Amino acid sequence: MKILTSTGDLEFYAAKPADLIRLFGRTSFRHLDYNFYYYGSAGHVFTLEDDSLWKREMEAVLEVAGELGISFHQAHAPDGFCFGSREERERLLLSTERSIRACAMLGIDRMTVHAHSLPVSREQPGGGREDFFKANREYFASLLPLAADCGVYLMVENSSPRHAPDYYLFDGRDMTDFLAYVNHPYLKICWDTGHANESDIDQYRAILEMGSELYGLHVQDNFGDADSHLMPMMGITNFSAVIQGLLDIDYRHDFALEGMNGLRGAGRWPHFRRSFVHNGTEDRRLLNPSLELKISYVNLMYDTARWMLETYGIEVER
Repeated sequence: MKILTSTGDLEFYAAKPADLIRLFGRTSFRHLDYNFYYYGSAGHVFTLEDDSLWKREMEAVLEVAGELGISFHQAHAPDGFCFGSREERERLLLSTERSIRACAMLGIDRMTVHAHSLPVSREQPGGGREDFFKANREYFASLLPLAADCGVYLMVENSSPRHAPDYYLFDGRDMTDFLAYVNHPYLKICWDTGHANESDIDQYRAILEMGSELYGLHVQDNFGDADSHLMPMMGITNFSAVIQGLLDIDYRHDFALEGMNGLRGAGRWPHFRRSFVHNGTEDRRLLNPSLELKISYVNLMYDTARWMLETYGIEVER
């Protein structure tokens, strides 16, 4: 089994995507989950009219990865809101479609794409599970033909009612129900262990329920109170339930970490570091961990994941 980590681990330490991948050459990881999460923001090259800009960035990424012997096996789609304004939806669709094409360029055959909660207000209350399923079927239907053409599976992800009460994809049965409702061969599941821990889900049972539809993981930890994105063993998740479940369904995909916030940057949701002002000036010297410390943390994630898998007799592919 390959151990992946998200490029989001170090994304705030490099200005360009190719420079970011070069940083991973200093870590233990040679297999990565490419994080397009922030690529849907206004002004990003993935949202601009010029279709050549994002392609050049991905070509540079591919060149650096080749130099370092790094490969990409999973990705995360851009963040956004498809049920907001027309402008928001069009920007999200454009950046997501380009991310699918970028996956094909980078040799990635699966990408996590969030479903979206319906807008909730006094005038427009949430419509419940049935309306959520219907609206998100239409959203995924707008992406799946391109995904199939590019050979990229889209993986819908579970969430938690603690931070997304109107999301309605929480346990294994929710996930398989939604896949059956959409009924498309290129829609699969990514299971987020941190979201499940927030929800106090029986993760062993959920993994058995998802079975062969489970194509990817986001392996992260927390204390059950927030989506903290800690590395495994820093919170209260019992990962024996996860790994035994993977063994029992004969899971053949990757072990992808998403624990980038154990050594956290100041602005990482959902916990934000307090500021300190001295003599009228903000003191930022200890606001964010140094790159060297962050690389040490990323390497500790790799060592921990390897120990977890090898404890269960799972061979780790380098």
